Amino acid sequence: MAELASLVIPESSSLRRDAPSVVTDWRPDYDAVYDRRTLAYDVFHVPARDAYCMIAPRLLNLEPALRRAEILGDGKRIPIRRIRRYKRFEEIWLGPTAPVRSLTFRFDDFEATLAPGTQDLERFQGANALYTKSRNNRLDWIVDWARYHARIHNADSLVFVDNGSTDYGVEEIRAALAGIEGLRRATVIDAPFPFGVADRHETKFFQVAIMNMARRRFLLRARAVLCIDVDELIAPIRGSDVFADTVRSPFGYRLFRGRWLERDPNRLAEAPRHAQHVNRLASGGEMRATKYCIAPRGLLRGAHWDVHGAVRGFLKDRLVTGRVGYWHCRNISTNWAPYRKRSQERTEGLKPDAAAEAAFERAFSS
Repeated sequence: MAELASLVIPESSSLRRDAPSVVTDWRPDYDAVYDRRTLAYDVFHVPARDAYCMIAPRLLNLEPALRRAEILGDGKRIPIRRIRRYKRFEEIWLGPTAPVRSLTFRFDDFEATLAPGTQDLERFQGANALYTKSRNNRLDWIVDWARYHARIHNADSLVFVDNGSTDYGVEEIRAALAGIEGLRRATVIDAPFPFGVADRHETKFFQVAIMNMARRRFLLRARAVLCIDVDELIAPIRGSDVFADTVRSPFGYRLFRGRWLERDPNRLAEAPRHAQHVNRLASGGEMRATKYCIAPRGLLRGAHWDVHGAVRGFLKDRLVTGRVGYWHCRNISTNWAPYRKRSQERTEGLKPDAAAEAAFERAFSS
């Protein structure tokens, strides 16, 4: 388990994050999922920089309040060294300072003290690491997903972020992962923060911010990191695995597209599992959305990570490879996303996917 040192504005304070200005048609139901009060998801010491790193949602109108706040480390004032602003999150660097036992933030109408964390890069040094975030995905799905990548792609480590699941606790996740052969290191992080409005990307700070928290705090020395969801499986690579293939690539980076897999129509009465997804659509089913694997110490080591890649702009599509691909298992879903709610069980126009069937036999046979 890893605990986050988060900074949240109390209900008693008048401070609140405004809605992004680009969302001009704000609806009342957005307030339940939009994050108005988190100032930092995590604060941890980075020895190489002699500073503390705060990973935060976009500050927006809260930036002036943070800049005028009094920040104390064990009672001594610590300045804000720099604020790095990205599209959906911010890095606030505090220092220079040696590690302290407590950080206190004094604002206009409230004061908060937290025990900051520390980087733990040694734990995942040289690892073939999986990274995912999840909410209420069934535990057997999580286990199947991790077992598949351990057996088919030699994954040996996992950083798992739980975004406030209500069906089970983080201790149950840890216990479920403990029995997976080949998975030598796993860190489970309890992160019950608002996710944002599902179909309003400008409001979804959490997903990208928490991924870059994991990158900076745990994964910078990993051999390679595969960033995918629990309903996605990397297809086998002849003579290699996704981590080795990524490390050998020119940029230490593999960006790839996927394909929908459909369930066996004869097994629709059963509870959905990855291994039932042995069919593909006879026509169509390809996905434009990219996923990726990255070597944190490769040529792109300075790039921040995002959901669908670590390279933006005109270069992004030029880096897509056909050597690697992922399978998107349609019915491994909690139906949280609008497009998944519209999905229907496919029973016609299917053909067997021999590669998936063979991979699932390898991965899930005892």
